[in-house]
Amino acid sequence: MLLLSTRIIKKNYVMKLKDVSIITSSCFKKENIFSYFTDIVKNRVRLASLDDKPMFENIERQLNKITPYKGTVLHAYCYGENEIRNPLKHYIFPFGVNESQLEAVENAFSSQISIIEGPPGTGKTQTILNIIANILANKKSVAIVSNNNPAVENIYEKMSKKGLDYLVAKLGSSANKSEFFSGVKGIPSYSSGSEAVLIEDIDDILASLKTSLAAKNKVAKLTAEISELLVERKHLEEWHKENVNVKLIDVNKYKLSSEKCSDLLAYINYLSQKKSYV
Repeated sequence: MLLLSTRIIKKNYVMKLKDVSIITSSCFKKENIFSYFTDIVKNRVRLASLDDKPMFENIERQLNKITPYKGTVLHAYCYGENEIRNPLKHYIFPFGVNESQLEAVENAFSSQISIIEGPPGTGKTQTILNIIANILANKKSVAIVSNNNPAVENIYEKMSKKGLDYLVAKLGSSANKSEFFSGVKGIPSYSSGSEAVLIEDIDDILASLKTSLAAKNKVAKLTAEISELLVERKHLEEWHKENVNVKLIDVNKYKLSSEKCSDLLAYINYLSQKKSYV
C-alpha cells in the first residue's frame, strides 16, 4: 500500500518479542538545527493572526512530540550525516528515464537522504514515479508528502493513468480518509496468458540503455561545443572584416592536426593565466 500522508494514532499493540528491536535514542532535539526550527515556530505562534495561530500551535505541539531516535532522517539532518545504504540489486524504469534521472534514482536508494532538484520540465515528477515503482517492486511502502496538495495530486494522477491508482491511499484530511475507506479499490485482474519478463532480461536492457544514454549525452555535449565554436568563428570573421589590416596566422601552413591545434590553444591559454615573475 502506498501512503500519501498519515497521522500517528496512539494505540496499544501486542508484539512478538523476536519482532521487537531496541532503537538507540538521540539528542538531536538539543542540536542547533532543531532548536532553530522550534524557535521559528515559537515566533510564528507569537506573531500569528487569530486565524493562523491554531495552525502554528499545532506545528509546535508536533515538534515537541517527536521522539529522538538515532538512524532517522531527522537525526541525520540535524547532525549533517548521510548514511550510505546498500543499493538495490535490480532497477526498473516503467515511467521512462534519461541519464541524469537514472543516476538520481540509483543515488536515492544508496543514500539515506537524497535531494533532487532542477528547473520545471526536467523530469522531477518522472524521477519520483520511478523511485516509487522500485520501492513497490521490492514489496515496500512509501509515504509521499508535500507542502502543497497539487504536487501530491500530480503523482496520483500520473499513477492513475497507468492503472496503478489502486496502490495509493489518499489520506491526510478527514474527507480524504472517508472517501478512501468508503470505496477501497480492489487489485485488478491481469491476463494469465501475458508473458512474464525475467528481471535478468530487464537488467540486460538497462545495461544497454545506460550505454546508449551516455553516448546520447556525449553527442549533445559535443553538438553544444560545436555550436559555441561556430558562434565564436562568426564573431571572429566579423571582427576581421572590420580590421582588415590585421593579419591572421594561417595555421594550415604548419600542417598541424586538429588535435594538435587544440592542444596548442589549450597550452597558450595555460601560459596566459600563469603568473610570471620578473
